[in-house]
Amino acid sequence: ACAVRAGRFMKNYGLNDPNHNLFVRRDLNFGFDSETYNLELSHAGQVTSFFFTYSDGLLFNKDWTTLKEKGTSANWSWFLFNKYKLGVNAYHGQNKSGRRNIAGIWGAIPYRNFFWLSEFDYQKAITNDAGSSRKGYVTSNRFSYEITQGFLPFILLEKKNLAHTQATSEQNSIGGGVQWFPRPHWEFIAAAQRASVVTSGDQSDLIWLMAHFYL
Repeated sequence: ACAVRAGRFMKNYGLNDPNHNLFVRRDLNFGFDSETYNLELSHAGQVTSFFFTYSDGLLFNKDWTTLKEKGTSANWSWFLFNKYKLGVNAYHGQNKSGRRNIAGIWGAIPYRNFFWLSEFDYQKAITNDAGSSRKGYVTSNRFSYEITQGFLPFILLEKKNLAHTQATSEQNSIGGGVQWFPRPHWEFIAAAQRASVVTSGDQSDLIWLMAHFYL
């Protein structure tokens, strides 16, 4: 089925995990408060799905100081053997301060009661003032085990280094939590994470709770 959608919503990029604190969401500016006015073309098939999105972060607000981006994104995915989902994605965006290009891969891999959600992205960002560039990667991985139907504890492992020339850019994060679907359309997640800077050992902790009701 093919569809066209227009409005204010988040870009369809990567896994689109609802946890906005994931490195692949927060540090690539695809997380909290990243909604833009978009025109989206999509095709959803039994095996292959495709989303192409044009985003205008300045529509109805021409103030460049908001640093909202204009950009285009593409997200392809394949559903294989009725259980594996693999995808590739790309994004180009620009605002007053510069422009950036991102490319990545992602997947949802089940095995019996285990499953693995993973995303890896590479970004090149260029600033307008000095013409300097920052290159680096970011990855988020969640390993879950379904103890009983709808109750899934998980381990979260993340790593980022989005500016290889900056000593504090390389960071690791480890955490754990539980995802619970008590009944259809309801979802609850509770988790705790600890992030650390590789060079200095500086650490920060994050505890988050999340509830969703799906229509």
